[in-house]
Amino acid sequence: MEGTLCFECDGTVGTTWCRHTFTYGAGDGAIDLSVELPVRRCRSCGFEFLDHEAETLQHAAICTHFGLLTPAAIRRIRQRYGLSRYSFCKVTGIEEEDLKRWEEGIEIQSPLADRYLRFLASRDLQERNG
Repeated sequence: MEGTLCFECDGTVGTTWCRHTFTYGAGDGAIDLSVELPVRRCRSCGFEFLDHEAETLQHAAICTHFGLLTPAAIRRIRQRYGLSRYSFCKVTGIEEEDLKRWEEGIEIQSPLADRYLRFLASRDLQERNG
């Protein structure tokens, strides 16, 4: 991200890591989580923003808080077998769109799906496919 141009003034953007607290959820069930995030700041005009890297870290903090696998961990389980999403889903019975949303951090998997993924991580998928 270093050297990127500012959206506001075309100045150069730098990065500072800061502890950021954010609220996850709404109403009585809302929780405050804290995570170290890269804050992008224009060296010319001072415009600050969070980007995809910060969103990824926030999502991982939510997963960690609830004891669930992060998107990167889910992706590593699939990659451990050298399978595409399509092939992994065909073998495991997971819906491909669900896996895509989990791996890309668009949606958090249910605790049941998380347990299934952890089970799959401990098994040889060839046993299931044979």
